[in-house]
Amino acid sequence: MFQTQDFYPTSTLNGCYGLPFVHYKGQQGDYYILVMDVLGPSLWDLWNTNNQMLSEEMVACIAVEAISILEQLHCRGFVHGDVKPENFLLGRPGTSNEKKLYLINLGLASRWKDASSGSHVDYDQKPDVFRGTVRYASVHAHLGRTGSRRDDLESLAYTLIFLLRGKLPWQGYIRENKGFLVCKKKMTTSINESRHWLILSYKKEDGVAAGVSDHGEWEDQCYRKHRSITLGSIKEFNFDSTKSEFSDKPTNGSEWWANEKVAGKESKPGNGWTFFPILQPGVS
Repeated sequence: MFQTQDFYPTSTLNGCYGLPFVHYKGQQGDYYILVMDVLGPSLWDLWNTNNQMLSEEMVACIAVEAISILEQLHCRGFVHGDVKPENFLLGRPGTSNEKKLYLINLGLASRWKDASSGSHVDYDQKPDVFRGTVRYASVHAHLGRTGSRRDDLESLAYTLIFLLRGKLPWQGYIRENKGFLVCKKKMTTSINESRHWLILSYKKEDGVAAGVSDHGEWEDQCYRKHRSITLGSIKEFNFDSTKSEFSDKPTNGSEWWANEKVAGKESKPGNGWTFFPILQPGVS
């Protein structure tokens, strides 16, 4: 976790794709200060202004870009630890970056890779310690386990499903043991019991999703695989918001899928993602 003089390692993270640039970091009295880029609305705001439901096209673009952002953060040796709609923001309206996606709030971020040895940090588990947001946290986070890359990807999957369907199966618990009930529901909900869970079809034993992948080219292929799986899931089952269910019928206006940026042919960081106009509030 970022604390004291290292509460935000600008030397490591400044310039990281998809993170806002930090212009100043310092301390005044008992407070630590960060001055960073001003950004626009969050995905939560976007969700609210679009009748609390986003289209397949929007979620597909968000998915590809969010995975790319997490990939770059992970390559710097960090995991975010609190992936959710509120922590993804669009650029400031009226600027050249208004159509770009950003990841903010690294207050719960931690290192998954030791800065000295380059190896994965030691595994630990503290069942009485929970860090994150209950609705979107991974099962491992509920169990107090050391955060890894797979946890960010799992939280992103929950985020995408929420944006697409407007709800998650474990919403609504209000008891004191809410965290336990949510964790139990996440553990017992099969990804096959409803087609909307197809987006979670990352096999738990596969690569980065399990936090056990090797470094280098193979790892890069893993992130590309997750982008492809997510896009394919959304494409295969067209979500019909009027019926609150998936349909096997192809979308009528599916020409957007042929766009090279959405298809992943131009999904490398730094391309600007000019296809992002569909993410502007009020545009469906």
